[in-house]
Amino acid sequence: MAKKIMLVDDDDILRETLCEQFEPFEEFDVVGFGDAKSGLQHAKKNRLDLALLDVRLPDMDGRDLC
Repeated sequence: MAKKIMLVDDDDILRETLCEQFEPFEEFDVVGFGDAKSGLQHAKKNRLDLALLDVRLPDMDGRDLC
């Protein structure tokens, strides 16, 4: 079963690049979001194995999101 990873970063290029780095590996299922609100909604509805969070998000501090 693939490990579910959520990546939240408002830098579109960085977020997309990081998500792409996981694509070759079938053991990871990565979803990316550009703001804390979207990430929080996803986390409430889905079981996650790992969350990678930017500290300075436009709508919330990543530590508060955690």
